[in-house]
Amino acid sequence: MKYILSMIIPAFTLWDANATSYFDNITNLWYTARFSNVLEIANERLSSDTNDIAALLMKASYDVAFNEATVVSNSLRRVLAVGQRVASPAFSNVFQITKIDAKGILRYMSLRNNDQKLDDWVKEAQPGLDIHHIHELKALDDDGYFVKPR
Repeated sequence: MKYILSMIIPAFTLWDANATSYFDNITNLWYTARFSNVLEIANERLSSDTNDIAALLMKASYDVAFNEATVVSNSLRRVLAVGQRVASPAFSNVFQITKIDAKGILRYMSLRNNDQKLDDWVKEAQPGLDIHHIHELKALDDDGYFVKPR
């Protein structure tokens, strides 16, 4: 029995140490320039719950990086509308800044010309960048949003 326990405990510890959280998976996909994978995950989550704030944040991040101002505007407005109703503490604290940032993003996107749009899209397509709403997604992760039964 002692021998069996000595094998089980290290194996469990190793499994736990290598576990990847949902948040880590999403941010790693984005960081390694697999943006369409993040969008696919967002769309899949939205197909089962149109008010899934994490999915809305992922989709808005994609839209900010790769879409026109009208698409971004719609995505950010949806994030702001649904985010108002999320009561988790860490997210609520970060969300105050999200509201301010959204206004700045919308203003910037409405002022840029075609050359600036192309430059932005080229920059956004590079690996090594954090997802746009990383702080909001991290706050949701800290609040246990991804481990709750959905």
